[in-house]
Amino acid sequence: MKAFLALGSNLGDRLGNIEEALRLLRRCCRLVKISSIYETPPMYYTRQGDFYNAAVEIETGMAPLALLRETRAIEKALKRRRRFRNSPRTMDVDVLFYEGKIIKSPALAVPHPKLAERPFVLAPLCEIATRLRHPVSGLSVHAMLRACPGAAGGARRLPADYKEALDYLNELAPCGSFSTAPVRAALEKLGRPQDGFYAVHVAGTNGKGSVAAMVAGALSRCGHRTGLYLSPHINGPRERISLDGRNISEADFFRLFCAVKSFGFELSYFEYLTVLAFLWFRERRARFAVVEAGLGGRLDATNVFKSSLAVITNVSLEHAAALGGSLESIAAHKAGIIKAGCPVAASVSGAALSVIRRRAAAAGSRLYPCGPDERFYAKGADIFYRWGGTSSRPLKLSLKGSYQLVNAGLAMKVLEVLRKEDFHVPAGTAAAGLAAARLEGRFEIMKAAGINIILDGAHNPEAMSALFASLRAAGFSRPVTLAAIMRDKAAGKLIGIMGRGSRAVVFSAVVSPRVRRPGELARIGRVAGYKVHYKNNAGAAFTLARRLALESGAPLLVTGSFYLVAEIKAAMKKAAPPVFPQELLPAKGRPLSGIQYPVKV
Repeated sequence: MKAFLALGSNLGDRLGNIEEALRLLRRCCRLVKISSIYETPPMYYTRQGDFYNAAVEIETGMAPLALLRETRAIEKALKRRRRFRNSPRTMDVDVLFYEGKIIKSPALAVPHPKLAERPFVLAPLCEIATRLRHPVSGLSVHAMLRACPGAAGGARRLPADYKEALDYLNELAPCGSFSTAPVRAALEKLGRPQDGFYAVHVAGTNGKGSVAAMVAGALSRCGHRTGLYLSPHINGPRERISLDGRNISEADFFRLFCAVKSFGFELSYFEYLTVLAFLWFRERRARFAVVEAGLGGRLDATNVFKSSLAVITNVSLEHAAALGGSLESIAAHKAGIIKAGCPVAASVSGAALSVIRRRAAAAGSRLYPCGPDERFYAKGADIFYRWGGTSSRPLKLSLKGSYQLVNAGLAMKVLEVLRKEDFHVPAGTAAAGLAAARLEGRFEIMKAAGINIILDGAHNPEAMSALFASLRAAGFSRPVTLAAIMRDKAAGKLIGIMGRGSRAVVFSAVVSPRVRRPGELARIGRVAGYKVHYKNNAGAAFTLARRLALESGAPLLVTGSFYLVAEIKAAMKKAAPPVFPQELLPAKGRPLSGIQYPVKV
């Protein structure tokens, strides 16, 4: 006998509940077709979470009432509890159709009497039974769905693969506030995966990614399985989450995305990836995870560890709307990653260091200030490390640019602190791993059409000043600069640094609602007396900047935004640019008293 069933869950692990119900069904009947999973809002009692729904076609030898008893047994096995009518539940299994029969009994009515008003049942049913018709009305299930009130937005098919998962993440609406609460709640429900590894937590205005990459590279070379969590990405979001230099696979990303989404957490893009990363690191039995904070520290989604080695690279006035308008308030946010009794390494100075010192003392944590490390030195664009005495050959770092001297020194300090904490971090092996670390978009030098192209995501005045100093040291003086600037950045100061140090500046847009219009930037530059141009898309801007560089024999610098670096790298590879989330764009109608984590660029 052929029958169609509907499954629904909106309590606990929704996907896991449906998968378990299907497993139990297989014991008593043959599953012919199973629909995709659909997510649907509740209909009757709306003050509850969204449902996961699916439809299944079965073949069974059971009579209708026997099948009903089996569905009730499955609901009981999944601990269905209903405190009141239409309340949240772990599992509903309804008999929709049975061999085209019409059944009316006190225990069972087939077809289901409320079928025509339920898009959450009809949508998955349409997927697996295109020719099915109602035995009373004669309507097809497609016609029933079209006529169903609220059908247009009533059921959303869940992502079925990695690409669709990215589409979902990139389309998330702005939600939540600048808080650790959403991630903490999700991680608690998922078994606190962040407790399964030793965390090196890196905060700071600039240099976080470089320091994190060097520390992770060193720990991996020392034989420790080491996760690395970075943001933003250049080529795609998988590069944010890696283990021993290998990015998470598309299959693992999608599987863990489904596992996190199943619980119905209201998370932003950044929060989703944070939870996903910690789950993957635990699953892969990472010994260490080096985690770059997204924004600030104290209220950042990554600040969920009971204990960790806190690393603070530097402090300058950026994201003042969220972190406060003074160095002291910003430093206090970054010092919020310090955990009681856990070591702290910091390369800050002045008032910011005083704030961090007070926080470390209050937490009973030992502070390891980091100044210039004379074992590292720059020669042109390259950085070298003297080790093993004067007779040893210096190690050449993969990361370039003299501004990396301070980052490399801090990374080495972190490794020395870990050695003092009795972790196995042999000096020579660690130095070799640090030197081999790579990171795109940081003084990255490429050659194309006979010109040197330097790509660097510097996007605040301190980073831009350090970048131009590094360019001069490397012999790349007065480049043609191609730049994009976001609306929340100090455009006047950035334009001044670029204008004084460049032969010409070409301003570009990028595919982000946060970008400042290139024409506005050009007007600011012209008023200040700089030679500036602008184009309204990255492709045209790159063509113009490259022509100016070729005509003048100058190098071409691409900077101001990691978004622009990503778009230009994609253009050079003749590939589609990656889609970026709106991680720092506030929700509409909300003042920027805290940064939201919305998502689509």
